Amino acid sequence: MKRIIKLTEAQFDKIIERKIVALKSVINEEITDAVLLRKMALKSKFTYGKHIGQTVEEVLRLNYKSYIRNSYYNIEGISFTDDILKIVGIYGNTFDYRIKKPGKKPELGKEINNSLAKHANLGQRAHFKRKLKAKAVGRSIADRKAFSKGNLQSQNQGHR
Repeated sequence: MKRIIKLTEAQFDKIIERKIVALKSVINEEITDAVLLRKMALKSKFTYGKHIGQTVEEVLRLNYKSYIRNSYYNIEGISFTDDILKIVGIYGNTFDYRIKKPGKKPELGKEINNSLAKHANLGQRAHFKRKLKAKAVGRSIADRKAFSKGNLQSQNQGHR
């Protein structure tokens, strides 16, 4: 007879910690490399970065696919389910850019982001170019808007 046991991620982490402590006492040595891999689904919440507390589904609704791609390629212990990888453009019927986890390949992530930027429409391409130019200078696009000539004039005139 099969039984299904449902656990939250916090409960699962506590069980793993207990097992590690039990192994330490049995082996009587320190275990230094305990690798935990977190496979995130649509309802999983981010516990890092600028989207702390938001679910993967909310981040996808905000159209931050590049944030999820960057998380996949730059963080060793984070992976996503195959349906999410299809949505963000890492895995599909004709291509497969998945990597072995735990592990990371930031150079592959940059390459994929650049290739997706080439296939974007003209408005998005212009945005990517401005973003890359701002990164090269060491500023963000928001800084450019905040310090535009018209914006500074309106602040000097007391309109803001």
